[in-house]
Amino acid sequence: MQDHLELLNGVLILLWTTTFLAKFSILVFLRGVVIAMKSKKMVWYYEITVGICVIGWVYVVATPFMADPDSGLYVGLTYAGTGVDVLSVVISMCSPLH
Repeated sequence: MQDHLELLNGVLILLWTTTFLAKFSILVFLRGVVIAMKSKKMVWYYEITVGICVIGWVYVVATPFMADPDSGLYVGLTYAGTGVDVLSVVISMCSPLH
């Protein structure tokens, strides 16, 4: 059973990393657009978006190691990780709209 949990944790880390790398690639693409706009508000928004994505990635990668998979805390942490993922998608996708 423990081997399966370790394998599942490894797969989760790879899936979350892939998801967040896609977000970071969008943000890198938008960086040139933000700099060309010469708006301090947009630069500030962009930096906060990158920060939230980095913190979100660290959180979802660390989540499998924070609690016992059989506990309700593990499920809560996983749902919170999904919430952070959705928040970072919304923030990163809304930045071109400003």
